[in-house]
Amino acid sequence: MDVEATAARLPSRACAGCTLEKPAEAFRSAKARKCRECLRRNKRAYNKRWYKTEKGRAYRRAEARRKAKRPRRKYYKHREHATARGIPFLLTFDQWWGLWRPHWEERGYGRGRYCMARHGDKGPYASGNVAIVTNEQNTAEWLRSRSLRQRKDSDGALAPSLA
Repeated sequence: MDVEATAARLPSRACAGCTLEKPAEAFRSAKARKCRECLRRNKRAYNKRWYKTEKGRAYRRAEARRKAKRPRRKYYKHREHATARGIPFLLTFDQWWGLWRPHWEERGYGRGRYCMARHGDKGPYASGNVAIVTNEQNTAEWLRSRSLRQRKDSDGALAPSLA
């Protein structure tokens, strides 16, 4: 049997989606009105629209919260933020996790929550230079160091690090 003769006998139909004449194998079934390509395109468009609905937004928020609780993800974010602030980050994930593990559920923003603080807010994030403290303790230490820097400035002007 000749290939050209077989191709000539295969029926072709117009797709209801793109209105192009396409061979029968481009459709999922004999009753399908749209070709496979149009169905794929519509599915992607539907998914994009769905994420803009209230249910889609709620799903995305829940997914983001789930991902945010993962320790390795938090480690990478912490390292990125420190690097962006110009502070060297020398902790490996295992060292970082060893410090955080006992306080993992109590970390975060606000009173009574824990954060990782550098001693005197100086030096890199390294195993001998960090501790897990409450946010109140970290703020109090920062205020103490700030007032000491201001007192050392004999002119009464703000210290260069605060200007």
